[in-house]
Amino acid sequence: MAGDAACSLDVLLVEDDDMLSTVMSVQLTLEGASVRRAANGYEAVRMIGEKAPGLLILDITLPGLNGYEIVEKLRQDPDLCAIPLIINTSQDLTVAEERRLALARTMFITKTRATEELGQIVLKFLKEIASS
Repeated sequence: MAGDAACSLDVLLVEDDDMLSTVMSVQLTLEGASVRRAANGYEAVRMIGEKAPGLLILDITLPGLNGYEIVEKLRQDPDLCAIPLIINTSQDLTVAEERRLALARTMFITKTRATEELGQIVLKFLKEIASS
């Protein structure tokens, strides 16, 4: 992302595993993104309400509100339902679960991929959004 228009991207990373959250945050920061972090669902909803992120990276299994509940809240707001979303999970999701988690622009990745190549994944996702 560095040197790209995405380098000023505001990312909200919602992950309750502190070590994983730190690794992902460092990767995104090195790519030029501004990263805010939330460790639970209630904190994420509060932070989204204060300032909608340019990209939301969301774990499903969280303390407080889970990923499904957060996505449902976002769907109820016409402005927030357009936030690009990356679901970061270690679970195998069914098609029905993916539909429940999807917003207008949604990508699903595994936690293994996120720890290895998050910067490239985010850049590719944003380019796809821009070109559609």
